[in-house]
Amino acid sequence: MRFTGNTRADITLIKDALRNVQLLAQAKFACESIEAVEAEALPEDYKPPSGPYPEGEAKTQYESWIVTLCGRKDQFLIATWHTPPNPGVMFRVGFPFPSAPKQ
Repeated sequence: MRFTGNTRADITLIKDALRNVQLLAQAKFACESIEAVEAEALPEDYKPPSGPYPEGEAKTQYESWIVTLCGRKDQFLIATWHTPPNPGVMFRVGFPFPSAPKQ
């Protein structure tokens, strides 16, 4: 599996998020083979057009991951945020990718 592009995620977060992508792909497309990922960190002010927003009011960073699954490309929204005082980073995987940013 090839992972390219610009991401804020560390290797642990990438592996955890890809496991969720794999579970979604298996359920939606009967495919669990991730061939490649092209990541793009979205602008700091990006906000998806609709909720729910499980991260609440936490400062959230978003990324677009175009994932090649069994020969097809699908775009996923990866959201990450911190939940002080707990250590670490929370994340969620959104699919399908929202069509337009919130104005």
